[in-house]
Amino acid sequence: MARVEDARKGQLRLAWMEGGREMVLKTADVMLLKAGTWHFANLREETKGGPPVYLFARVKKEKGMLIIWPPRPERFARLINDKVLPGTASKEKIFLGELGPEHVKVIASEERGVLFDWENPIVIMRTSER
Repeated sequence: MARVEDARKGQLRLAWMEGGREMVLKTADVMLLKAGTWHFANLREETKGGPPVYLFARVKKEKGMLIIWPPRPERFARLINDKVLPGTASKEKIFLGELGPEHVKVIASEERGVLFDWENPIVIMRTSER
């Protein structure tokens, strides 16, 4: 589920359930950003003793829903390890650092490969008109 917290700032509150038998409600505050014709959802995460990092995904806003395409970790990891993009990469998570226009161009153009999982989107429905 998603709730718009501040439409002008692109701030959302997301909620979802995790776990098997013991379901747990999880929430996150997300900021939507635009780069050219692309929109990204960014979740800022503080790190111990270092600069903040951002969990991210490509998103598309449709009436009453948000379509999310997660990054392909192995492809972003290659670009991070080659110092094309700032950030850190682990087996399942990609954390990007501050991106400049040149970084966004690499991501949006896909000149270095298909970086998002276009075949397996996540769809979140909005729960209020606010």
